Amino acid sequence: MSKLPGAINIPLQDIDRVGESILDKDIPVIVFCRSGQRSHMAMQILLSQSFDEVYNLGSFMAWNQCPDL
Repeated sequence: MSKLPGAINIPLQDIDRVGESILDKDIPVIVFCRSGQRSHMAMQILLSQSFDEVYNLGSFMAWNQCPDL
C-alpha cells in the first residue's frame, strides 16, 4: 500500500486513546483502511470525540486503483 502524503498511521485500536493528541480538531480528517470497515469505525470514534469534519475515504485499495485523470 502506498502512503498518502501527510498521512498518519493510527491503528484502530489506538484511535480513541491517541486521536485527540495527534490530530487537530480544526483540520478536516480523512480516514481510510484496506476494506473501509475499520475506517468507518475510526470515523465514528473521532466524531464521538467532537471532531467536526471527518470523512471516510473507505477502501484505500479501491481508491488506489482509480486511474489518474
